[in-house]
Amino acid sequence: MTVSPASLSVSEGHASSQFTVVLDSNPSASVTIVVTSGNPAVEVSNTDSQTWGDNTNIYFQSTGGNAWNTPQTIRVRAVEDDNAVDETVQLTFQAGAIPATGPYHQISIPSFSVSVDDNDSDDRGVSVSVSGGNIPENGTNSSSFKVSVSPAQSVAVPIRMCLTSSESSLNGITARQGHQVLALTNGCTTGSVPAGGNFSVLITGNADSIDKPDEFIRATISEDPNNPLPDDVNISFLGRRATLVIVDDDPTVVRLARVGTGAIDEGQTAEFTVTLSRALVPNELIDVPLTISGAGVTTGDWSLGEKAGRNLNAGVSLQDPETALPFVRFRPGARVATLLLRATGDNANEGGSETFTVALGPDGS
Repeated sequence: MTVSPASLSVSEGHASSQFTVVLDSNPSASVTIVVTSGNPAVEVSNTDSQTWGDNTNIYFQSTGGNAWNTPQTIRVRAVEDDNAVDETVQLTFQAGAIPATGPYHQISIPSFSVSVDDNDSDDRGVSVSVSGGNIPENGTNSSSFKVSVSPAQSVAVPIRMCLTSSESSLNGITARQGHQVLALTNGCTTGSVPAGGNFSVLITGNADSIDKPDEFIRATISEDPNNPLPDDVNISFLGRRATLVIVDDDPTVVRLARVGTGAIDEGQTAEFTVTLSRALVPNELIDVPLTISGAGVTTGDWSLGEKAGRNLNAGVSLQDPETALPFVRFRPGARVATLLLRATGDNANEGGSETFTVALGPDGS
């Protein structure tokens, strides 16, 4: 895999920079490269319109769209902070292939260095961050929004924090300070950052049994209208918001069903559908593995493809259809894939019928 250029420099408060990634050889399988920043000071996102927004995954295929020899672009942006320190951040790459026997599966890839030029002075800035990372919605695990002042102050700093959810309400979470459940007013609460310390709001996802998209909780800090900030303290413009994700831990159910019944002749097709329990939302992607088998059956006995037609297979793509282990990729907005299995016609007398078995592959994530 080639990364170009070999390293990158970005500046806080300026437009993003970018680099490209391309495979050095045909992977003979679908390859996913996950790009991860080792420091929240640097954010990464791809520019692939097929991923519906910011995403740290890039995809390569042996043929067709996202061809293995076409460079894909990753944007890099330095996040504003409240310290005056230049930083060097390492981006790491993790490769996975479907099937897992592909030549790029879990190969070792060197990290990529990003130098960050800081633009801060020594003024005090108030910012909010996530302490504890993303959490499952199991009602047990918690994470915090932590408000701090940098450099540390010698007096308490009053602030206002407002919470919003990607869902229609905040009913899916519990917010606490210490052991006390917060009574939010329009999603907001007030408090103060103690001298030399921080102000934290603990977030816990409420457990349910409903498959739904992950929930994004955003905290936004501002000046308390009833308690103005000290003269030498300001709310950091880019540090005024932080987002944590409450990861839905209920499975998305997949159903495989044939359309119609009965035997087919050589040269004819059997139609079947692969259906998710719900449509996917932006930044979601699910790969559903299939298996095609049968006594004495080889890949030369059949062919697999997407059924053409208006409103069919929107947001769906069939991957590795020439193998006995194909998979269906569902992108945002997609829920149903309609596929056709064609029995290959020949002039050989095979002495009887053949049975093709199409099944769902192993459960995935």
